[in-house]
Amino acid sequence: MPLPSSFWLDEAATVMLAQHPDDPSFNVAPQLSATIYNYAPQAIHRMVGDSEIAYRLPSLLLAAMALWFTARIAARLIAPEAAWFAVFGCLCIADFNFYAGDARPYALGIFIATASMWLLLRWIDSGEWLDAGLFWLMAALLWRVHLAFWAFYPVYLLCGLLRMARRERRATWTQALVLLAVTSASLIPVAIRALGLFRNAETHIVARVVGLHYFGTSLAWEEVAGVGAVAVVASLLYRLERARSAPFNSLGVVAVWWLAMPVLVFGASRVTGTGMFLVRYVSPALPGAALAATALAAAFLPARLWKPAAAALALAALAVAGHWEAVWPNHAQFEDWRGMATLADLAATRPDTPVVVPSGFAEAIRPNWTPDYKVPGFLYSQLYVYPVRGRIIPFPFSTLPEDQTYMKQLAADTLTRGDRFILFGGGENANVWLKFLLGLPELAGWHMNYRVSGGLLVAVFDRSGVAGLGDTAFQ
Repeated sequence: MPLPSSFWLDEAATVMLAQHPDDPSFNVAPQLSATIYNYAPQAIHRMVGDSEIAYRLPSLLLAAMALWFTARIAARLIAPEAAWFAVFGCLCIADFNFYAGDARPYALGIFIATASMWLLLRWIDSGEWLDAGLFWLMAALLWRVHLAFWAFYPVYLLCGLLRMARRERRATWTQALVLLAVTSASLIPVAIRALGLFRNAETHIVARVVGLHYFGTSLAWEEVAGVGAVAVVASLLYRLERARSAPFNSLGVVAVWWLAMPVLVFGASRVTGTGMFLVRYVSPALPGAALAATALAAAFLPARLWKPAAAALALAALAVAGHWEAVWPNHAQFEDWRGMATLADLAATRPDTPVVVPSGFAEAIRPNWTPDYKVPGFLYSQLYVYPVRGRIIPFPFSTLPEDQTYMKQLAADTLTRGDRFILFGGGENANVWLKFLLGLPELAGWHMNYRVSGGLLVAVFDRSGVAGLGDTAFQ
C-alpha cells in the first residue's frame, strides 16, 4: 500500500539519476553512480514510466526473492520446518519492510547477501564448483551495490570457516583458497574506489557518530527478543517437550550474520570519527536477525508446532510492522515531498514568488554549491520530481557564518522586495533558517505561518498578514 506514496529525498535522487545519468550535477556525489542498482530504475523508466510504484517495484521483487533464500537457509541451518517462520521473522522487522518498498539499492543488497550466503553454504556442503562460481559472482556484486557493504565480507569469511570445520562438508581447503583469492582479486577495483571516496567522507555523510542506543536499533534486537520470549512462554504454558536446538555450528553462522556487520561498521565509525553508521548501511544483516529469532524459537518449539507458530508470527508481523495509524500509509513517514511541494506550490500565488529551498544533501556546500546553482540539479532532486511554482532560490546545506551573511543579503535585496516569499525544506537546517529569518529586523512587520509534515517544513512570509497556511503559529 505505501508504494504509490511520495518519494523521500534519496529516492528523488534515484529518479533524477535514472532519467539524466549524465547530468554533471551528480559529479559532486560519485557514490551515487558507483552502484549496479542504477540499471534497475533506468530500465524501469524506459519500460514502464516514472511513477512511484514503478520505481519501487524492483525492490519489492528483490525482497521477495531474499525471503525465499532466507527460508532455504533456515531449513538448512536450523530445522526443515522453520522456513516459513524465518520468512515472517523478516516481515516483523520494520526496516526490512521499508527497504522492500524503497527505490534505493538496499533491497538489492539484502537479496545478494542472502543468495550468496545460501550458495556459500550449499557449496561447502556439496563441494561443487558450480556453486562456488555462483557464490563468487554474487559476492563480487555485493560491494558494487553499495560501498558501505564492505563489512559483509568478514561475514562470508567467518561463516565459511565455521562451516568448513564440519566433518560432513565436501568442499576442500584448496577450493576454499582458490575461491578466496578469486573473490579478493575481483574486489580490488571497488576497494580502490571506496578508499578514494572515504578520504572525503565528511562531504558526503550527514549523520553524526552514533551511540550504543542507535547501534542497538540496527540489530532488531527487540524483534529477536520478542520472538524468543513468546516461544519461552508458550513452552512453559503448554509444557511442550523440549525441542532439539540447531547445531552449534549453525548457531555460530547465524550469530555472525546477525552481529558481525553492525559491529564492524559501528566500530569503524567510532574509531574514524565519521558518521558512517546508518541502519540502511548494515541492512544485509537483517535476515540474520530473523534467523537469530528462528534459532532462538527452535530451542523451545517442537517440529509439530512450527507451522502454527509461523502463522502466529505472520499475524504479529501485521500487527507490529503495519502502519495502522493511516488508512493509506506513506512509504517514508518523515518525508512527504509530494504533499509539501503541492502546499508550497499553492502558496506561491505568483510565478515570481521567491521560494528559498535549502538543500537536504550534505554535498551542498561551497565550492560544490554556489548562489547561481542550476535548479533542479542533483542537490535539489526533489524539485525535479515534484516541481514548485515560483522563483526557486537554491540555498546551501550548511549554516556557516558566510551562509548567514548570504541569507541577510538575500532578505534585504530579494525577499523583502515583494509581498510574499516561502521557505521550503527539510531537516534541521530548514528549522535553523526559519528561526534566523524570524530574527531579521527587515522582517519585523511581516507575518509568518508554517506547516510541518514529518521532517519537512513550508513557511510562508507575507507582508499583508495573509500567509495562506492557516493559523499555525511558530513555536
